Amino acid sequence: MDIPLLNSLFRWIEKICTPKYSMYLLVLLVCVFAIPHTRPRVWHNNAWDAVMLKSQDLTNPLTDFPPSSNPAKRVFRLTVPIVIKVFHLNSLGVDIIQFILGYLLIIFAHKLSIRILKDAVAATFIAFGLLFTFFGNISFWDTRTAWFDGWSFFFLVMALFQRNLFGIFFFATCAAWNDERALLALPVVLLFHQIDKEQTPAYNIKALIFLNRKSIAVLAAIIGYVAGRVFLQAQFGMHTPLGEGSGVSLSLLRQHLYLMPLGIWTFLEGFWLLFLVFILFALTNKDYFLLTLILGLTIILTAIAGCVLDITRSGAYLMPVIFVLASYLKNYMDIQAMKYLLLFVMTVCIIFPPYFVMKWESDIYFMGFPIIIELPLKLLHVPESAMRQTF
Repeated sequence: MDIPLLNSLFRWIEKICTPKYSMYLLVLLVCVFAIPHTRPRVWHNNAWDAVMLKSQDLTNPLTDFPPSSNPAKRVFRLTVPIVIKVFHLNSLGVDIIQFILGYLLIIFAHKLSIRILKDAVAATFIAFGLLFTFFGNISFWDTRTAWFDGWSFFFLVMALFQRNLFGIFFFATCAAWNDERALLALPVVLLFHQIDKEQTPAYNIKALIFLNRKSIAVLAAIIGYVAGRVFLQAQFGMHTPLGEGSGVSLSLLRQHLYLMPLGIWTFLEGFWLLFLVFILFALTNKDYFLLTLILGLTIILTAIAGCVLDITRSGAYLMPVIFVLASYLKNYMDIQAMKYLLLFVMTVCIIFPPYFVMKWESDIYFMGFPIIIELPLKLLHVPESAMRQTF
């Protein structure tokens, strides 16, 4: 298929991305239009109290907070408290670092995509598609709840990007100790390093089971986290509240069934199309074991997301699978077809403003309309009340 108009667009994008530092400026410019500019309402909770308390005493079990509260679940989330402790930061300093990491997340997602697909245009579509999702957007919005998902997402992208064994281990470790959800995403990172090769890799059981050195670095980070957590629990009585009333339980999955379709959409948004194309090629090429692994990881992460109050936050940690899919599809699709596909994926991500599903005061929380969408709405005289943010 050859579409002259789109081909002209591709050439224009490639021309823009050719200068050495142009992508850094382009991402910065797009951030201005992609990030909702209305500040979120203040959430009156004691999340920052828990973070600062952990920065002063990393072994504090946080038992002074109610088990059902978000602060009580931060017992083993040590990465940001350690950064605060080392650099003597306050909440503003943490926010500034988070904004920088959010920007760098898109930059390194672009660099990683170029390395995988060998095409700047396709990489641009992936990077900007991510920017318009919860995954790429939350770094610029999480200034009140102190979730720090943006930190975890950056560490995961860097664990994918790194080729140095220590770098992979370091960023995987930082991700795991920042949020338990990131630990659950590390098997996706491990799988990426198993199939990310210049030559077409084999996707059979033998090729995927026997780990290479980069995958072992990810596995070492997982083992190190588990061992460290067991030690802290035994030595200092640290534990994460679970079960009824804690906001984390199997019973929530049944209660969330009516929300799950909408929540699942927010995990990947337009990138679900990439997932569907992968399934088609995996079935056609009889890569059943790889298909089983990816579907299995997706189902597990989706089920876990349904077992917590904040569905989208948990499910968004599936996002690294995009790079696994890209690494696979590059072997079966020519780059022109990939660009058409990724252009459509990015367009879908832009059309749907970033929002997240969480069973709390409401079911759906809009993070606000990006300027690129809000301006046309204002030109159409859409009432301000219709665009009011709930986050």
